[in-house]
Amino acid sequence: MESPSDPVARGRELLRRGRWKQAKALFTQALPPPAPAGPADTPVNGPVNGPVNGPADSAANGPADTLVNGPADGPATGAVDGTGAAGAGPRGDDAASDAAAVRIPTAAGAAKAAGTAAAEPYGGDGGAGADGARTRTGEPGDAVGRADPAGTAGGEPYGRGDGGGGDGGGYGGGGADAERFRLWGAAAEGAGAAAWWMDDDGETIARYEEAYRWYRAAGDPAGAGRAAAWLGAAASQLRGETAVAEGWFGRARRLLADTPDGADAALLELFRGMAALRAGRPDEALELAGRVAAAGRRLRSPDLELQAMALTGIAGVGLGRVAEGMRLLDEAAAAALAGEAGEAASVWVPSCYVVQGCERARDWDRAGQWAERVMEFCRRLDLGTPFALCRTHYGGALLGRGDWDAAEDELTSAAAVLGSRRPALAAEAWARLGELRRRQGRRAEAAELFARSRSLPASRAGLAELRLDEGDPLAALEIAERLRDTLGPDERLDRVPALELLVRAAVAAGLPGRAVAAAAELSALAEAVGTAAARASALWAAGLLRAALPQDEARLPDEARLPDEARLPDEARLPGEARPQDEDPPEACLERAARLADDGGDLYGGARVRLDLAALLRDRGRPRAAEEEADAARLVFERLGAIPDAERAARLAGRAAPVPALTGRQAEILRLLAGGLTNRQVARRLRLSEHTVKRHVADILTRLGAPSRAAAVAHAARLGLL
Repeated sequence: MESPSDPVARGRELLRRGRWKQAKALFTQALPPPAPAGPADTPVNGPVNGPVNGPADSAANGPADTLVNGPADGPATGAVDGTGAAGAGPRGDDAASDAAAVRIPTAAGAAKAAGTAAAEPYGGDGGAGADGARTRTGEPGDAVGRADPAGTAGGEPYGRGDGGGGDGGGYGGGGADAERFRLWGAAAEGAGAAAWWMDDDGETIARYEEAYRWYRAAGDPAGAGRAAAWLGAAASQLRGETAVAEGWFGRARRLLADTPDGADAALLELFRGMAALRAGRPDEALELAGRVAAAGRRLRSPDLELQAMALTGIAGVGLGRVAEGMRLLDEAAAAALAGEAGEAASVWVPSCYVVQGCERARDWDRAGQWAERVMEFCRRLDLGTPFALCRTHYGGALLGRGDWDAAEDELTSAAAVLGSRRPALAAEAWARLGELRRRQGRRAEAAELFARSRSLPASRAGLAELRLDEGDPLAALEIAERLRDTLGPDERLDRVPALELLVRAAVAAGLPGRAVAAAAELSALAEAVGTAAARASALWAAGLLRAALPQDEARLPDEARLPDEARLPDEARLPGEARPQDEDPPEACLERAARLADDGGDLYGGARVRLDLAALLRDRGRPRAAEEEADAARLVFERLGAIPDAERAARLAGRAAPVPALTGRQAEILRLLAGGLTNRQVARRLRLSEHTVKRHVADILTRLGAPSRAAAVAHAARLGLL
């Protein structure tokens, strides 16, 4: 008869190779068979006594990944996202269900499975063993795999479990019974890890709870503490349940109290840091990341070191320490993707964070260098929800860089997956998709998406932008001021676009005095943050405000004067420019803002600044220069598909309304439709989902004002768009 440890060891190896579904099958094979239904299966109250029959072993399709770990440098996995979460939806090919009930151990059930009497909870005497001898509880048990220097036999992520008495014992006995319980705990832990990456939240939590109870029955506080840490991570990252997460993190700390320097304790600190980052506490995340980094060096664990480095970097970016934070993210991602990390999850965390950091810093050139590498890694391992989370940030980067067709594909797919499987994580995708819809002129859809994700600063900013688009700058100003007031002083990177928006709304509303303080803070933030995007925002705001304020500022009350801090810092000037003695004129501010945006790859942002510059030049009696700037902006807007902005630019340039433009992807789809292909055939040809093609067809009909596909083809042909 095959020992249960054999499928566990093989399953662990498959996990490291990213073969999630196969690994899960082996872990399930190593678990005790489900108990038959009957009176014995009724839940028994007690700390370890959970329901006997757990959820079915549903396998989400295709390989999914996990990170239950073996080597001493096993992965800290989980998920994170900028906001810091993991999660995704079904990936659709061959959904299958094991249909086997999960057996959840109870104090009595564990003893029954081993042929012994039930152990007393909280360190009392164990029941009589099969030979009549009393088993002792609360003894430090040799963790499975202690003899294995690679840690592959134990089932503990990051290597062997550290025995230890923890909180004074567990529920279990010793000897062969405890060993068997540990093996079942390791199998349940592995199945939970596989289920995590296969997007089955219910089974993930049920399996880790099962592992927790088996480890407690075995008297193994290290294994139970590790399972508790994973349950806290699942509550935080998969479901956004902060109270539940804190409960499990507290339990893990208690169980691991006797081994504070071990790998399991470091894993717990990493998960707590990720949760702190997600909850908007970057300072706490930095402190915890420092502890994990120290543990990684002490334990010689590249996995811990690289993930701690990535957490430090993304927390630093959020605090406005962009240059330092991005250097750490670059280093962590480079090392992880090159194979220095031993676990898939240890690669995913730095990789996802580096794309997220690029997006937050609006560093589109850097995003372009990293994004495809990261996405290829996700595709290769079929990372499920983590892939959807990465697609959210990748889609945001594509939107910022001006590749709106690709951004739409990524964001709609991510929103569909996350919305159906993990709605708590879908808000990030909805916010980015809402901004794309706003830029495309699809305001009703944008408003709905922003409303669904209103808790995010980006969505509130999007609603303010919508009000500006609709000609209601006062409403936009009120939203922008509330947004500014809700952002803490440490949230420097988030305050930059919020302050820029506030200044633009105040000027548009004819209330420039309400924007003076915001412009001053924005200028100081741009100097401190030091990114090109932040400097462009400060210059744009300064140019608009200086144009709106009276020429003689000395006549204004002190609180309405443009403070010295609003003068352009040296870092905001282009190379070779000297700092003038007097304030730069508004035209110069706007010209520099547009050039910084263009040089940083923000085509849409640069064109918007040029539109404001064209309006200013026209008002100051320079019609030819105004026409040139408006035309330059119009061409960019038309190429991107920003129809409302293109129409405004055409009016400023004194031209007729532009011919409706199709994006490259829309023209490609319309040509295939003209050839007689169905939506399904187009989807197969372009390797898109049928839903995505259907959405593109609807966009084409709207853009061309056509009632049907045939009419759209005919109209596009007349306009020379095909």
